[in-house]
Amino acid sequence: MENQTPVTPVVTPQVVEQPKSNNFLLILLSILLLISVSIAGFFAFQTQKLVGELRMKNEELKNTATTTEPTADPTANWKTYEITEVNTSFKIPPELESGSQLKKQVDTGEKGNEVSYFTSTANVVTNSYLQPFLIKLVSSDFVVGRESSFFDINGYRKVTNGYEYSMYGQNSSLPSNLVVEKTNSNGVSYLLIRGDDKLIDRGGDMVMYPINGTPGKGNIGAIINTKDSKYPGIVIFAKLDQNLTQEKFDQILSTFKFTN
Repeated sequence: MENQTPVTPVVTPQVVEQPKSNNFLLILLSILLLISVSIAGFFAFQTQKLVGELRMKNEELKNTATTTEPTADPTANWKTYEITEVNTSFKIPPELESGSQLKKQVDTGEKGNEVSYFTSTANVVTNSYLQPFLIKLVSSDFVVGRESSFFDINGYRKVTNGYEYSMYGQNSSLPSNLVVEKTNSNGVSYLLIRGDDKLIDRGGDMVMYPINGTPGKGNIGAIINTKDSKYPGIVIFAKLDQNLTQEKFDQILSTFKFTN
């Protein structure tokens, strides 16, 4: 028997295919990561910068607050007076006192009365419009046999289209361009009225006369409502000049205070 040579079988190796790497996806992810890091770095830098600026601003505000002196009260050294009829106090500057204290005058009408506080050197008020500064109270039942004027007003009220003043139990409109309502630091509200004139016929003669409810051209006034039934309003009048400016008049109004 012949010797047989064993036959070794030929084994073909299996080729395992490797998945192709997605180079495009890797590049895209790398770019997105770089952008994200850049954005995060930018916002971190801006945040740090903003924090630094805010810190500097706070320091500036602190320094300003500690170095700024409070505004001095221009009325601090003014003399205080009392309107006893309506429990109200106020101040006036020394130059208005004319070397003497504020004077008081009570006049009786056909009914009721009127009370005047004035600063002129005269001892009696004969013409209110001639006074440099005057405060007047008119009783709610006041009746007098003369022509009415700004000094007979005893209050005001706000209406839909502006303001009205009260006089002899009647309400009349005020020119909206001449009035403004304000409230001072003591909580006292008042109606500031700039005076003006109009041309009217007086017995055939055309003359300039104060517009109804105003103190007349060159003057300024104010009305304060009180809680008093007898004297429901305070009228304040001033002739404007270089000594008594509107600023000084505003300062006087800022001192009014109800004491009860």
